Amino acid sequence: MPSKKQDERASPPRTDVLQETGEEQLEPDTTELDPFGDVVLPDAQPANPLNTDSESDSQWVRLTSEDGFSYLVKRNVAKASGTIKNMLDETADGGYTEATKGVYEIQERGIIVEKLVEYMIFKTHWQNANPREEVPIGEMMERIPPEIILELLLAADYQEM
Repeated sequence: MPSKKQDERASPPRTDVLQETGEEQLEPDTTELDPFGDVVLPDAQPANPLNTDSESDSQWVRLTSEDGFSYLVKRNVAKASGTIKNMLDETADGGYTEATKGVYEIQERGIIVEKLVEYMIFKTHWQNANPREEVPIGEMMERIPPEIILELLLAADYQEM
């Protein structure tokens, strides 16, 4: 049986997405949301993540589901989605309110948004991996409940992931 110290090394603390619950529906499971340290959950306190006045705070984006769940994600992680990347582009003609407010509403259930966030974190983490290093895609696939696969596939396609 591994010691507590070994367990702590196995899964690093979550530090880049903040989840807030809305209505009491199918709640996303955040126990293993971010094995790479790209998520901030309520137990971790980022330095004033909603205030976009300072440079360090502008690196955060709030992704909100249609049922009231929201995740505070690092901007570089959110840009793993082509759609979100375009919406957050401040230099685009006309500009999008998402770029100035740092809030992007995804018209999907909270569990779907959670899995999209997990994939964005996974993609960002492994994007520049050594080609000889094996990417644990099987672990990522095991974390997806079979009953949401089709809905998740459609959402991922729309978000250009």
